[in-house]
Amino acid sequence: MAKEVIAEVKHNDALRDHSIGSLTAEEHQEIALFHTMRQDPFYKHHMRNHLSKFAEEINTDSLNGLQTLQGSPDDFTKYDRINLFDFRRTLPQKEREPKLDAKGRSWGFGKRKASQAIVNVKAGTGRIMVNGKPFIQYFHQPQYRYRILKPLTVTSYTCMLDVDIRVRGGGDTG
Repeated sequence: MAKEVIAEVKHNDALRDHSIGSLTAEEHQEIALFHTMRQDPFYKHHMRNHLSKFAEEINTDSLNGLQTLQGSPDDFTKYDRINLFDFRRTLPQKEREPKLDAKGRSWGFGKRKASQAIVNVKAGTGRIMVNGKPFIQYFHQPQYRYRILKPLTVTSYTCMLDVDIRVRGGGDTG
């Protein structure tokens, strides 16, 4: 009976299309859950310790003559090194549309710990203001000015955009 069931499962599996388009919603959810769990540092730590303990028990038993398995804990699978194909990479990405307000500005908001920043970007002459002051007066050290200028220089928009930054909290370094 069991052999017939196994043979039927293998036959059905061989006939099935395993491409991403044929997966059900539950299978997509299961794959996403597995990838989320696999990235969890606690899960990695737990599995590594569990497998190390298991390998030590096997080695201890083999030394006692109960089993003949040789190896070290490092011979067992490390779950943080599994390289599975990530189906999320094959999903089509949504096209990003620029969002401008009535004055032709685009804005963004970010925060970390107790600091908050609101940035308005609009077409202009390259003026960068931080809390109403030119950013050269606000950031005295060159590395902080470099952080502000880097996205503009990479995209070659240094002299084409006016940037107005409002920050609160976090001190001069953010």
